Amino acid sequence: MVKKVTFSGANLSIENIWDWYEISGNSLAEYKKLIISSISNNQDVPEQFVGMSLDEITDFFNDYFRELGHLISFDLLSAAEATLRIEYLQRVYRKDKDTVSREFRNLYKKEGILARLDEDILTIWHKHVSRTGIIGDFRGALNFRHWL
Repeated sequence: MVKKVTFSGANLSIENIWDWYEISGNSLAEYKKLIISSISNNQDVPEQFVGMSLDEITDFFNDYFRELGHLISFDLLSAAEATLRIEYLQRVYRKDKDTVSREFRNLYKKEGILARLDEDILTIWHKHVSRTGIIGDFRGALNFRHWL
């Protein structure tokens, strides 16, 4: 008998992640404009910006935008991984009859919930999906995540 994992439903959707990215990016852009406008108009600025040139402020915000991009990449990859892992387990629990589901059940007998995403789950998908370039691209994204 397969002991089922309970899904919390707490994983973020890609839409939620993208909304957060846009709100955060727009907020950073507005804050940058406010700081530059304050400096240009000889108004007070937060202490961390005192003495900075406009180029230094631009570099400062570019670093923050880059970091925001990295965080969003992590979130998107985590959401995709959660989706793939949930799909793996649901196919096992439903006992679907297609080839991928059968291989997932065999994998589950060996590895259970500890099946590795790249080496196990994606390998099965890669074997049975006609557009295998997608799996290769996703593996490349996982390598990017490991690099970050």
